[in-house]
Amino acid sequence: MRAEVALLSRNILVYGEMENSCYGDNLCQFFNHDTYGGHIKIFRNFSSVHLSHVELKNMGQQREMGSYPLHFHMCGDVDQRGGYREPTYVDGLSIHHSFSRCLTIHATNGLLVKNTVGYDTLGHCFFLEDGIEQRNTFFHNLGLLTQPGTLLPTDRNETLCTSIRDKVYKGYTPSPSTECK
Repeated sequence: MRAEVALLSRNILVYGEMENSCYGDNLCQFFNHDTYGGHIKIFRNFSSVHLSHVELKNMGQQREMGSYPLHFHMCGDVDQRGGYREPTYVDGLSIHHSFSRCLTIHATNGLLVKNTVGYDTLGHCFFLEDGIEQRNTFFHNLGLLTQPGTLLPTDRNETLCTSIRDKVYKGYTPSPSTECK
């Protein structure tokens, strides 16, 4: 038999401080635990970003789009094509017990993601946000135990898909057999 084994602990830990239970408007009808964690967002025009062997725990937020554990947000070209002598990378990260994805790449090109573990997250783990992103390399990563989230229909299971109807055409009810897969 074979099994994937991954070490989740790292010497450097960045974590969101959590409440004991779900509270306020944090979608408590779907979750009995706090889903409002910390997040790291990287914007364009940085001088360099090289994250290596860092643990991210209790990160991300179900309440807001764009609040992911690690989010490269509209950075453009982050490799030699963008003028970076050493391309931008994340290496050996552990992202676990996350409340909204693991790592999100949005309108960012040329990022290297390697040896990264994503475990126990709500919604997609490794996420290319718009599908226009180019030249990003995912090498030797592992994503395990993704659970239904609320942000996008593709994050949801059938119950969440048919229950969440805001921003949907008035009176429209999603069909579990087609839209909720």
